[in-house]
Amino acid sequence: MRKAVFLLETALTLFALTSCAALAGFTQVSSPDSSPKPKPDIPLESSTNILVEPPFRGWVTADRTLDNYGRLHLDCLVPDSKGYISSPKDFEVLLAEGSGSFKGTVFVPRGEASNGNSMFRVRGDGVILYTSPQFTKTSKPLTFDIDISGVSVLYIDVEIDNQVELIFSECVISATPASAPNRTQTAYPDKLLKELEDVSGETDAKWSEYPAGFDTYGTFRYNCLKPWTNDSWSSPTGDIEVLIGGKYNSFRGTVFVPENARGGGYSMFRIRGDGKILYTSPQIDRRSQPINFEIDVAGVTDFRIEVADDSQVDLVFSDAGFCVAPASSPNGSQPDYPDLLLKDATDISNESLNNKWSASTSSTDNYGKFHYSCISPYSSASWGTGTGDIEVLLDSKYNRFKGVVYVAQGEHGDGTFRFAIKGDGQILYESPEIRADSHPLQIPDIMIAGINTFRIEVLDDNKLKNVVFSDCGFYY
Repeated sequence: MRKAVFLLETALTLFALTSCAALAGFTQVSSPDSSPKPKPDIPLESSTNILVEPPFRGWVTADRTLDNYGRLHLDCLVPDSKGYISSPKDFEVLLAEGSGSFKGTVFVPRGEASNGNSMFRVRGDGVILYTSPQFTKTSKPLTFDIDISGVSVLYIDVEIDNQVELIFSECVISATPASAPNRTQTAYPDKLLKELEDVSGETDAKWSEYPAGFDTYGTFRYNCLKPWTNDSWSSPTGDIEVLIGGKYNSFRGTVFVPENARGGGYSMFRIRGDGKILYTSPQIDRRSQPINFEIDVAGVTDFRIEVADDSQVDLVFSDAGFCVAPASSPNGSQPDYPDLLLKDATDISNESLNNKWSASTSSTDNYGKFHYSCISPYSSASWGTGTGDIEVLLDSKYNRFKGVVYVAQGEHGDGTFRFAIKGDGQILYESPEIRADSHPLQIPDIMIAGINTFRIEVLDDNKLKNVVFSDCGFYY
């Protein structure tokens, strides 16, 4: 009997324990994990370079390579950065939706012996996202982490004239956002000047692309444009004009003198927006440092760069282009530059052809300073001794006149030169005597408000040759 009771109690206990376990198991069953799993990183080497068409191979894969500091890198891609083969040098890939960052490392391989420079840029949907520093054979590996959220097309732009081999290692397109993104290059143009059509009408003096290369201070420059003339042995004189339709707010870039520059004189240039002077460069010679410029072009439709006539030193414009972003520290506009140059005004005087004033070549004065926008009294019979007058109809449009008068370098005559400025027949200004050794004369602001007829008269006692009026003009 006791045995039967014991067995019954044992059976009931086992049943209870089994039921509780089953009930506990039923209530603790968790639902499957429905949270989205992160997308895997996509190696750049497994992506399709849509720039490549057979038979070109595009970028070349390499399993592992040592950098110039002895570190081993895996999953390497080698662009044709030094021009040894004729394959494309850039890489373009279509991105899947949800891409967040582009990460990787760029390095110079062990054994690189070139003394030049190299660099690259990363674009997203045509916009510059990152610009690398310049690499040399001694540069350390560079790790990048670039924000590509919202980007559909990723483009790696390896400069065409790179001189140092670059290798991209372990580059991936990741759905993970950039943790410490490299700074977006807001200062790099959204549209390069060299990419726009030149509508200047120049024929023999068209600007042209210039090979990337060193300036006179050893810095390597890219995306270069150079003014040319109809004579490849002459100095640059041509202008460039592009239509930008008010789309941009700033124009930025660098102008430099190339390391193999010709000429021992000066050069300069001016930038106009819709005809108005926006910037006038300083005088540039072979010893001049590169000039970085940032100019406000908000609202400008017609943009023009004018290289001064008879500039004597080669100039090259590097990374010059237009930005949607406004100028952060714009070069000053030139408020004191004439709205109408005297040399551009119509002479209505009754002087004979031999005595008409004429635009003269830009030149150096007898104290070594270079001058531009020049006009000179002229007399073919006296080898440069100015005797004629000049008269301009203003119709009361302007308020003041100013400029500079100088004696051209090399003039050693014993004579003097004097002139008078008249407005509607009344003398407004009479110059002092100018001699061969005189310093350039700054014509003071002459008030011409309400004046209809403006005249400069060369006085009869003029016996000095080669006197030049520079940057003379009228202001509103």
